[in-house]
Amino acid sequence: MCVKPALLYAAETWKELLACCDHRMLRYMSGVRLQDRITKEKVGKRCGVENLEHRLMKTRLRYGLVL
Repeated sequence: MCVKPALLYAAETWKELLACCDHRMLRYMSGVRLQDRITKEKVGKRCGVENLEHRLMKTRLRYGLVL
């Protein structure tokens, strides 16, 4: 998970692309295929990762960015 901090830098402008990439990586790491029909929230819980929206909000608050 060393890639995530680099991806989160200034991520507000391309949040949707980041979310897609994040979900794809989590599915790959947990061995879940799209055909398994498992929600992204369940995949995140399996990997022990918090929601991307919450992570972005924490990052914005840490840097003092209110959008």
